Amino acid sequence: MSAAVVTGMVALSPALGGCSNWRTAADAAPACRRGDTACPIELEFTANHAEVSGTLSPEHGSVSYAFHVTAPAQLQWSLSGPAVRVVLTRPDGDADGPGIPATVPLAAAGRYVFSLSSNTMAENIYGAYRLDLRLSLTTADGVR
Repeated sequence: MSAAVVTGMVALSPALGGCSNWRTAADAAPACRRGDTACPIELEFTANHAEVSGTLSPEHGSVSYAFHVTAPAQLQWSLSGPAVRVVLTRPDGDADGPGIPATVPLAAAGRYVFSLSSNTMAENIYGAYRLDLRLSLTTADGVR
């Protein structure tokens, strides 16, 4: 019976991407929570605008949103709600923050991640929030 199990694992390993990628259910990483940095919530912009709301709490003190830019753009954002720290992660993995200006140039096309986390150095760090994001395309002459 052992030979059959080993043969089955060897036969499946190429389909799984090779032995180094094969993992048992016990070895598998737990599913990430929607909104975590590793699993940001994908935003859909309508007429270059997205508005989201949620709640930060001691159990969930942060949330991340992802969006795609196909050309150089400018991001304008505003937030109402608890005291937070804001980080913007660019397509190349570089991050700006904590704390970014209300208008940010997005020079590269690709996926950006906008993260909010409760500011543990402040008061009133939990509660409902509303985040407003606007994209403007940029040209050599400026924003359009």
